[in-house]
Amino acid sequence: MHKSRLAGFIIDCRTDDLEKAARFWSQALGYPLKDSSSPEDTGYRLARALHQAEPALAAKLDQARETTAANTAAAAPDPALIHPGVTRFLKEIGALR
Repeated sequence: MHKSRLAGFIIDCRTDDLEKAARFWSQALGYPLKDSSSPEDTGYRLARALHQAEPALAAKLDQARETTAANTAAAAPDPALIHPGVTRFLKEIGALR
C-alpha cells in the first residue's frame, strides 16, 4: 500500500461526528481503529493514535514536532475546553493534571 507523505498537519475536528474523524485519522496515520461505545472513547482513541504517531510524524514534517499531546495540554486556555476523551488520555500520560 502506498502511503503519501504529509505536506501539512492540522487537526481541527470542528465536528460533532468524532467517529468519522477518528476513522479518517486512523487511516491517515496507519493505526487501527477499534469500535467504540461512546464519543468519549472516540476522542480518547484519536488522541492516543496521534500520540503514538508523534515520532513518525515529526521525522517527516518539521511542523509536526509542535503538534504533540503535551503541547495540546499546555496550549488549552482552560482544560475544560478539551474533549473529555482527550482529557482522559492526556491525564493518563501525565500531560494534564
